[in-house]
This record gives sequence, structure tokens and C-alpha cells, in this order.
Amino acid sequence: MARKTKKAEARTALVEALAARAAQLAERDANAAVVREFLKRIDASFSESVEDGKICFEGNYLTDEGLVSILPWKVSVSDDLVMLSCRMPLRVPESKRTAIAVFANEFNAEGSGIGTLFVSKKDGAFQYQHDLPPLALKSDPDAALGDNFLIAMDTMTACSTALLEIIMDASAPDSGGNCDKGEANSKESAGGERPKVESKGGSKKARHKPSRLAANYSLDGIDIKSDVPLDQIVAAVCRFRKTGRSSEAVPRLSILLSGPSGCGKTEFVKYLGERAGAEIVVVTASDVLRSLVGETEQRIADVFRKASEKHAILFFDEVDGLLYDRKCASYGWERVQTNELLQQMERFTGVLVCATNLVEHLDSAIMRRFTFKVQMSALDDEGKVKFFRRYFKSALTDEDRSRLVSIPNLTPGDFRTVRERLYFLGKERGADNMQLLSALEAESACKKNSRMPIGFVR
Repeated sequence: MARKTKKAEARTALVEALAARAAQLAERDANAAVVREFLKRIDASFSESVEDGKICFEGNYLTDEGLVSILPWKVSVSDDLVMLSCRMPLRVPESKRTAIAVFANEFNAEGSGIGTLFVSKKDGAFQYQHDLPPLALKSDPDAALGDNFLIAMDTMTACSTALLEIIMDASAPDSGGNCDKGEANSKESAGGERPKVESKGGSKKARHKPSRLAANYSLDGIDIKSDVPLDQIVAAVCRFRKTGRSSEAVPRLSILLSGPSGCGKTEFVKYLGERAGAEIVVVTASDVLRSLVGETEQRIADVFRKASEKHAILFFDEVDGLLYDRKCASYGWERVQTNELLQQMERFTGVLVCATNLVEHLDSAIMRRFTFKVQMSALDDEGKVKFFRRYFKSALTDEDRSRLVSIPNLTPGDFRTVRERLYFLGKERGADNMQLLSALEAESACKKNSRMPIGFVR
């Protein structure tokens, strides 16, 4: 009797275990069906297999920028987890793994926590990984998988140049070089446009179109004055884009960037777009100003509407050309134009960024409409040294450093201009510190006196 009871219990336990396993497989298959449908919808070429009880989808992502043109990706699906990963097809040498790990840690610390960069202990490959809960996948697959799929590819493409520089840098076998934490480029797939992804709001182009960051751009070293740390502003934008401004109860989010030309305002907006995974709609005065009465106001309304439809960051560059101070207005249309822009800013449901070199020329009513106000200045002594090393990969002697920090009014744009000049003159690798410093002095001098000689000292 006892033996029959034990057999019955064993049989019951086996049936329950089989039922539980069947339920797990059914849940896994349901998750895989969502992933499979998404990959077909974006016309992704992929292979499908089963590994360790997981359904795996694998393929290659083609890029047309950076030093890596093909990125292998993989999506592994189980009953309770969907893991998205992307690998850079280049083995990291043992001597460089510490430097690559430092780069990854810094990048992860500055990111929004979407995914993780790391060096695989198994084969030394550099990869990106993001784990997705199936609940989010089923409720909104395009937001959970689609957006993160493209973010993964963009992230790896953006990092490829910096990673290869570390790997190939023979002069710094284990130092990690100077890879910029803020460097990230927006990419498009090799066919021109990205695949289209269906969303609740209808068809849209996935993620964002290119707004390339200047090579070697980084927030580190830029002289920024703000009552709120810049990383907190970036995090606030990322959170706002997830929730949106669904009602009047949710405050608007707008940022004013002010400072001299070349200090990094436009590049910061590109950086912000990369971190938030957002398209940037750039507007200048020439885009909206028209001669006919009422047409300028209509164009202003149109750019706000289009940015809202795209869920994009709306960026007004040199906004002082549009926001006339109404107290000094000479014509009625100037007041009407400013009123229209202020009203659109008030109603806008997305992220708005305005930049100006002439903050004192803005209408006084606009200042209270900005959530965050960030002032960028010329580089301080530490910033000059950081940007010199970052752009020219050259060590400074004490004498060189003293000469560099004595150059007034240097901005990140000055270093970029000098590097571009070297490139076109074919002297990118042959210039010494004396030539570089002379060129930077010339950039500084022309800001004060246009008659000063501009160029290299021979």
C-alpha cells in the first residue's frame, strides 16, 4: 500500500514537472513569436536556432560609419527573459583589456542605464548587453525591443572608433588612451534610411537621423556654469522622454544654452540627443523667417508640430535671431513673431533647447520659460590641457603647458579648427607642439583683432 502511494506521488510530481516545463516552453515560444514578428517587420535578415533551451535569433547589422562595418547581434529568448546582445567583431588583446574595461565602466556610468558594455571573459570580445522583461516586450514590443535594438547598434558603432584607437595604441599598452566618455555618433544602416518600426502612433522611422558629434568631443574639460549639474540635466531629459508631457500638470522641459561661439553648445545638443536616443530637429532663423505677414508665425507653429509628432528634441540655434526683445521692437511683426514663439514654447509637449551667443538680446519674458539655464564659457586652464591632449594626442612639457594656459579665450571649437587645418594641409601627424600652440594663439588673436596674422608660424 505504501509502495503504491509513493508511486502515485512520484507520478503526480512528474506530471506537475512536465506541465510546468510545458508552460515554460509555451511562454518561451510566445516571447519568441513577438521577437520573430518584430524582426520580420523591420526586414532584418536572421537565422534561428535553439541553444540550451533558449530560442536564439542572430544576424548582422551593417553600418556606414566608424571603423567597424558589420556588427553581429543576437537575441536569446527564454520564458522569463529576452537578452539582446551585440558584439564588436574584434578580439581585445590581453594587454588592452584593463584599458577597455575602464572605458566601458566610464561609458556605463555616464549612460542612462539602458544597457551594459563589457569585455567578455570567455573570448575577450567587446559587447553590449541588455536584458528585457517579457512583460514589457509583450505590452509594447517596439518600445521594449525596437528602440533598444537600434540603441545597441548605435552604441557599438559609436564606440568602435574609440575602442580601436585603444587597441591599436602601441604607445599606451595598458593605459586606455584618452577615449572620450561623451563620444557617440548617430548612425544609419547601410541602405540609407533605418528600417521602419510600427508603433502605437502609427508608422515612424526608428530612433533618430544622423547628428554627428565632433570627433573627440567630451563634456570633460568644458567650463560650464549651471545651478544643476549637467549629468542631472541629461538624466532629467531621459526620464522626461519616457513619460512625456501628457497633461498640463506635467511641467514643460526646456534648456537655454548661452556662451561664446565655439564653446560647445551645438555639440552638447548632439550629445544630449545621443544619450536620450532622440532625433534632433534643428531650427535657425533662416528656416522660419519669411517676408509675408503671417507666414513666419505659421512656419514657427509647423516646426513645433513636426517635432512633437516625431517625439524629437527641438533645437533653436542662435535663437536671439527670432526672440526679439519686444521693448526694443521697431515693427509690429517683431512683437507678433516673438509672441507666437513664446506661446508655442508654452504648449510644446517635448524637449526644447535654445542656444544663443547674445543672451542679453533675448526678450525678458523668455527667461522664466526655461527649466534649466546653462552658461558655457571659454576653457579654463585644466580644460585647455585636456582638449590639447584629446585632439592632438601629444604630451606637453612644462614650458608647453605654461604657454598653452596663457592663451586667452580658447574654446573647444578652436582645437577642432586647428586639427581640421592640419588635416587639409597634410600635417596631421607631423605637427609639433610649437606649431600647434602657434595655431591656437592665432585662433585666439583673431577673436580680438581681425588684422592679426592667422596660420602656422613657420
